[in-house]
Amino acid sequence: MTEKEQLLTIQELSKHLNVSRRSIYRLIQSRDLPFYRIRGMIRFRASEVEQYLERNHIRARNTRPPQRRAPEGTPHHGGESQSWMLTD
Repeated sequence: MTEKEQLLTIQELSKHLNVSRRSIYRLIQSRDLPFYRIRGMIRFRASEVEQYLERNHIRARNTRPPQRRAPEGTPHHGGESQSWMLTD
C-alpha cells in the first residue's frame, strides 16, 4: 500500500460503486472483495476495489446486426438486377 493510498469505509464504497451498503456487506461475507478489519472497522483499499472491478468487467457483445449479403453475381450498388429476390 502506498503512503497516500486511500482506505474506504463501507459507506464511501457504496457511494463510489452506487450500490447499497447491504450489497457491500454481501461482498464482504462472500469474500469476493478484499477488505481489512482495523480495530473492528472494515476498510477497503481503493486499488483493490479497482482490481475487483477489472476482474468482474464483462465486455459488451458486438451489438450490430450482421450485414445481409447478396448472393454471388448480384450488383452491390443497388442496380436494377434483383434476381436473388423472390417474385410472384
